[in-house]
Amino acid sequence: MKDINLFDGIKKSAPPKKSGKSAAPGVALLIVCAVAVGGLYFWMTNQKDAIQSQIESANQQIGTSQSVSSGDMQTKQAKLAAIRSYNAMLTALDENIKAYPVLDAAFLSDLEGRMPTGVTVKALGYQNGVLTLDCTAGSADAAANFANALAESEDIESVNLKRSQLDTQAELEAGVVQYEFTVVCYLKGGGAQ
Repeated sequence: MKDINLFDGIKKSAPPKKSGKSAAPGVALLIVCAVAVGGLYFWMTNQKDAIQSQIESANQQIGTSQSVSSGDMQTKQAKLAAIRSYNAMLTALDENIKAYPVLDAAFLSDLEGRMPTGVTVKALGYQNGVLTLDCTAGSADAAANFANALAESEDIESVNLKRSQLDTQAELEAGVVQYEFTVVCYLKGGGAQ
């Protein structure tokens, strides 16, 4: 099967790109996202600590419930069964929190380090383990290079370059060739930290 590069014709006929665009909006967006993700990470860490405390408390109650006199045995057994059930739910919740992808400052720094020059992240979205990046670039190659660099991250399961198209409006207004594209990253689960 022969590979066909659909962007060869566009690259040859496209005027040379002009520099002058700043990456400051993209960096500012990444900083805002890092702060938001840091807050989410802090909240999840506090939730994990609270769950661990509840698990320890439940285990202590189980220990004291097992050393009861035989007169209250039926009542205590029902209470013990309820505590064990609650303990199992808390343990399952703790495992789910540990398996959830962690978007922290290190992840965003790695993402920024993989971004080629000329690529700007306009919007960043996250839902259910899927990170969506709406970007612009001065060339189609930069879009493909960014997607390939993200695919090499140890935190990302797979990457899909959804759309890459020439932004003719930007070309008409500023005389700059600009490609708009969307990169969808399917993240791997995180670990307890």
